[in-house]
Amino acid sequence: MPAPLRSPLDVRVWRHVNRRANSDHWLWRGHFNNWGVAMVGIARIDWETFNLRQQFGSRIAEGRLGKLPVARVLWGLLRGRVPFNQLVVRTCTSARCVNPHHHRLGLRQNVQNELIKRDRKKRGEQHPRAALTESDVLAILHSYRADGASQYRLAKDYGVAISTIFNITHGETWNHVTKLPRLNYNNNYVKQRARVSKPPTVRFRD
Repeated sequence: MPAPLRSPLDVRVWRHVNRRANSDHWLWRGHFNNWGVAMVGIARIDWETFNLRQQFGSRIAEGRLGKLPVARVLWGLLRGRVPFNQLVVRTCTSARCVNPHHHRLGLRQNVQNELIKRDRKKRGEQHPRAALTESDVLAILHSYRADGASQYRLAKDYGVAISTIFNITHGETWNHVTKLPRLNYNNNYVKQRARVSKPPTVRFRD
């Protein structure tokens, strides 16, 4: 017996939202991830009903399953398209609120800077899960740039993942210490999409 089709994305979202007046909190009664963000699962039927990338700014590969923040979905349903490189940021005090009228759009770096100024986001040594100190980060950057040490060797010496070393040496993390510019993920995404859309080269043997 075939499995029943799931209901569309908007129906599943509204099923878990306590919708009230625009000025009130709309509390989410569904799933939250480990960071306390309200999330909704993406089914294959959703790709047939919505353009998830264009409407909600989804990073999920086309046709694949995954999860989207409910705030992005409701913003896309009620207030318009969500740009790919922007976040939907809550402006009220209720952590469970998904009311799009209590949210705003903002660039990731700007949002993080605001949280740091308001002392709501810990970074560097202040983060409770930090595995490195500021002196470690500067030593890693010096070894990588001046001494030519490999990312693999640095990761092994400091007991961290290679991705951690990559993010440090390319300005993605600890850039308040290294003063390096951040990676342009949006530009990389455009380049990636261009490579994917390019038809493969067919070679014939003689």
